Amino acid sequence: CVVNDKLYVSGGHDDREILNAMLCLESGDEGKRWVLKAPLLEKRTQHVMETLDNQIYVLGGFRQEHNFARIVHAM
Repeated sequence: CVVNDKLYVSGGHDDREILNAMLCLESGDEGKRWVLKAPLLEKRTQHVMETLDNQIYVLGGFRQEHNFARIVHAM
């Protein structure tokens, strides 16, 4: 999702596990770079991120195989 002209991505998975990372694509004098932000409160994959009033909301997705996440996080 995008907040204040910055792109945020979170969670997902690699070859071994579901992730809780939150990254932000920031622009500066040296160009664009990915910056690690505060992690999600729990690991999630296949979730949705939306914004409202410059607040990021993380909804749904899976915490582990076939275990649906029912908690909404506001970042």
